[in-house]
Amino acid sequence: AVAQEVADRSMTLLRNDRRLLPLLGTRSARVLSVTFRRPSDLLAGRYLNGGLRARYPRLVTAEVDVDTPVEVYEALMRRARSSNLVVVSLHAAVVTASGSVAVPDEMVDFLNELSGSGTPHIVISFGNPYLISEFPDIQAYLLAWHGTEVSQRAAVKALFGEIPIQGRSPTRIPPFFQIGDGIQLPPRDTGRDF
Repeated sequence: AVAQEVADRSMTLLRNDRRLLPLLGTRSARVLSVTFRRPSDLLAGRYLNGGLRARYPRLVTAEVDVDTPVEVYEALMRRARSSNLVVVSLHAAVVTASGSVAVPDEMVDFLNELSGSGTPHIVISFGNPYLISEFPDIQAYLLAWHGTEVSQRAAVKALFGEIPIQGRSPTRIPPFFQIGDGIQLPPRDTGRDF
């Protein structure tokens, strides 16, 4: 219970263009969830996708990793263009030759193309907060900090306004965000019918 409370309070929203969050959970929506993970990380996306599926019965999920070929990303982009919402969760990053941490070029290209597509989308980082520098035009960016079960469950609650989003960045993310940045969102009024 303590771990869940800590995870809930740590959710940090750094971007919310078009006031995408909180989501309404419209059951007829076509939603695509793409999980980038290490092949050995079998829990990556499990609880996030379970929470999304409970609200979006038509959810389509896909998992990608460092070895995923570009053709898979192209197919995902075609599906993304016909979706009402795309949720991308980043559970892993690679260390480049220069020592920086990044996701593969194919994922960066996918996210940048998604940004230009007009399809509503959310990127959730379950680890490195600095990844946004690779795809600066994404619509919504939520920091969940770690891929544990409690963090994935907290991310779902934050996406749907079931908990307040109150986290603030403990670090600078040049050139976009400063220490203390974070969009504060109160919980959604659950008394609405829509």
